Amino acid sequence: MAEYGWRLVVPTVDNSGNPIKTALLQHIADEMARAFGGVTVYPAAGCWDEGDKLHCDTNMVLTSAQIQGVEGPSQQQGDLIIAQLAHEVGEATGQAQVLEQSERFGFSNYQPGHYADRLPGDRLQSGMPVIPQTDVFAHVLGRPAS
Repeated sequence: MAEYGWRLVVPTVDNSGNPIKTALLQHIADEMARAFGGVTVYPAAGCWDEGDKLHCDTNMVLTSAQIQGVEGPSQQQGDLIIAQLAHEVGEATGQAQVLEQSERFGFSNYQPGHYADRLPGDRLQSGMPVIPQTDVFAHVLGRPAS
């Protein structure tokens, strides 16, 4: 089985600059994790040329991979899943288009580690708040928790 990756760029504001509810990001992340076994989410700026000026806004990038030896969808199935999610994002956010990407990797691998329920105290940062699962996207976007 080959190794593939899928990426979806989700806007964080509507076309008038109003913040989009973090529940949409949570829904898309849930769907990608369910389909591909996991998802990585990170903030990004998206910019484009508007003729006389460069326009930029903020986005969240959601990316998943299908690694050799891990059960999951084929590239064709994954492409259909990500296309459907991109369509949902476009409908929910009022966007004329939403960027989705699919790619074949030359090499990907998971390096083994050692699972621990809790790290020893000397490896933990004291005084840092623990972000509840339900507030992760609000935290990444720098918004108050809902």
